[in-house]
Amino acid sequence: MRRFIACDLGFHSLLMSMTQNSRIQKLIHETRLLIRIFAIQRQGHDRAQLESIRQYHQRILDAVANHDPAVAQRELAAHIQVSQRERLNEYDHWRRESALRQSLPSIFDVEKIAPEL
Repeated sequence: MRRFIACDLGFHSLLMSMTQNSRIQKLIHETRLLIRIFAIQRQGHDRAQLESIRQYHQRILDAVANHDPAVAQRELAAHIQVSQRERLNEYDHWRRESALRQSLPSIFDVEKIAPEL
């Protein structure tokens, strides 16, 4: 997962550097912290998610190679929106799980009962 995250961020960084737009590049650098915060809770991706991400990246690259900014922008926006929904859903799930763990008596604390889990 670490390798995937590094490659994914590298892909998006490359696209942003190709824009030669300092405002966009500054915005991307400033949002890296938020990306890292939400990535802390990331569960990982299954094969279907990885394939979906690959397809988004391929369509974006194809649009750039074909000098079609409208398609590139549309695909990139869709990719970001899907990714954002996934991260927010994972974060919501993590918060529900944390609240549930905190509400249980310590007798049900799995880490105390079986720390190797």
